[in-house]
Amino acid sequence: MRSLLLRSLSLLLVPFLYQPVAAQALDPTFTPPTSLYASGLVYSMGAQQADGKRVVAGFFSRFNGLEVGNLVRLDASGAPDQAFAQNVGNASNIMAVVNLPTGQYLLGTYNVGNVTAGGLSRPALLRLNANGTADATFDPGTGPRLGGTNGLPEGLAVQADGKILVVGEFDNFNGQPAAGMVRLNLDGSVDTGFSVGTGGNSAYLDAVAVQPDGKILVSGSFLTFNGQPANGLVRLNTNGSLDASFTSPLTAGSEPTSVVLQPDGKVLVSGGNLMIGTTRTGVVRLNTNGSVDTAFVNTTIPGGTTFNRYDASLLVQPDGKIVVVGDFTLANNTRVARLNADGTLDTSFRVSPGSNTLPHSVGLQADGSVLVGGTFINAAGVEIPLGHLSSTGTFDHTFTPKLQSPGYVSTVVRQTDGQLVLGGNFTELNGQPVQRVVRLSPAGAVDASFAAATGVQAAVVTCLAIQADGRILVGANGVRRLTSAGSPDASFNYFLSGGTVTALAVQPDGRLMVCGAAISTSYRYLFRVTETGAYDPSFTRDVTSATGLGLPNTANAVLVQPDGRIVVAEDFTASSATGLSLSRVVRYNSTGTLDATFNNASEFGGTSATNPNQHRLYALALQPDGSLLVGGQFGSVNGTAQSCVARLTAAGALDNSFKTSLPVSALA
Repeated sequence: MRSLLLRSLSLLLVPFLYQPVAAQALDPTFTPPTSLYASGLVYSMGAQQADGKRVVAGFFSRFNGLEVGNLVRLDASGAPDQAFAQNVGNASNIMAVVNLPTGQYLLGTYNVGNVTAGGLSRPALLRLNANGTADATFDPGTGPRLGGTNGLPEGLAVQADGKILVVGEFDNFNGQPAAGMVRLNLDGSVDTGFSVGTGGNSAYLDAVAVQPDGKILVSGSFLTFNGQPANGLVRLNTNGSLDASFTSPLTAGSEPTSVVLQPDGKVLVSGGNLMIGTTRTGVVRLNTNGSVDTAFVNTTIPGGTTFNRYDASLLVQPDGKIVVVGDFTLANNTRVARLNADGTLDTSFRVSPGSNTLPHSVGLQADGSVLVGGTFINAAGVEIPLGHLSSTGTFDHTFTPKLQSPGYVSTVVRQTDGQLVLGGNFTELNGQPVQRVVRLSPAGAVDASFAAATGVQAAVVTCLAIQADGRILVGANGVRRLTSAGSPDASFNYFLSGGTVTALAVQPDGRLMVCGAAISTSYRYLFRVTETGAYDPSFTRDVTSATGLGLPNTANAVLVQPDGRIVVAEDFTASSATGLSLSRVVRYNSTGTLDATFNNASEFGGTSATNPNQHRLYALALQPDGSLLVGGQFGSVNGTAQSCVARLTAAGALDNSFKTSLPVSALA
């Protein structure tokens, strides 16, 4: 067991272990993985240039084996521009790419923090030269700020004169008042000749688009704009004042997140909660005065909306057809659709079976084909961050770029034969394709006979458990079961949950305790399923008597004792009365009632007096004598100093003879 623990720690690369462990030795017969990569993620792409090149940004450190820093320029064939990549260096926090008339690129983030590229770092916005070097003459100063903290830009647009419009969640930009919107000069300074007054009454603005005449469309979840009624959409004059000739037809409460102009001046609007009167729609087209274009069919994308936070979810083709990506599911399990010019669904565009599980961006190629960036799974079950679709939606199997980011292992379990099953976020280990679950021999070699490459997709694996018969339970955004060979077990009812599964524990009778997730508001954080995956109503967690605090905000560890009693590590949000949060270890009887023989009131406190709420429980382990090891981040137990690992007696009392001080996320 000691060598197993050391193997697991070397795989997990736990950053907290900053002190040597006495009397331990690495197992020389075990060779840990030398390379571990996960599928990357594409957030945004610039428009295709006249020379066929296109800049793609996201989270990836390699492109087809070439080291790149989250930003790459592809030529017309899809090959990366190595000179550009070298000049860009290690870029970060880029979620928007806008081509500029000068041939340069505007890089932005829809996140807190700086944008870094070409050896330069700027708040929220950075301009890149055509060769990938940073343009130091563009300086946004302190960038967007909100109440003294970093603000969030949400949308970017560039005017014909090169000036930049920024909308988002901020009340000033580089020290200048800016109610969610600002215009920047070519050097990044604030254009003081532009002002939206008090702006929208909501917390932020979502999207911005510039008309050929210089007028500006702005969307958000506001009800008024600069003191005037305006449900979610306004048009501004070139100086930022309201254009009274445009009236939003949206119903109060609408959340338009994308605004795109057609060549004829009409306006396409999409969003997560878009209402016209009492009718909910996914995409609406407006006339130039803001009235609804009744010739455009009221489009409701099946199964959801066109919400897309990171980039435009609408793309207008030269023939007037509209490509839509977003949070919806069509019959062939995809989140990419095309509408005809009148708004009807274009049935001639049918994406190959597969799923773009989280599409972020879409780009049109000169030949009419479409690039889709995000987390795309093709018909072969391979995860691809950048997919190429023909003009009819057919997946292009000749274009399968490998965009990768560093992977990690989050959980390790050992089989009775000594083999190790690893779960986490990875799609390649030691150069071999895997899919978030892999099995290693006792010597550390990848078990090529293990078929989990086709059994687990899309979601990061957070926990594993092995049944007595060798079948493997996998926790992620739900629970699935694999056979001992790694293929999906059709006899188990795979289910999704509301949240991330944090821990699994198999009972001796084969039933399964599921921790951290929810299958309804009534069964949150801890519930039981049968051996077939069906909800087990015979376990009903006794919430109030367990803690007196009601439901926890999370639970990260669970174990089942040989006698069937269930121990859970639970974390509770701060009390409104004291401002202090709590972490506790609670034991339940097999039916979910509180075990009155166990001290369920022990409180694990913060790491210091100045950080009373900095505590969390991550791990539980049962010792042969019935005592419990509790691991996590904490500084005391019931007021007694005790850091990171504590031992409780079988009755739940603190064992004061056990002392250590290493933050712990796993125990074995």
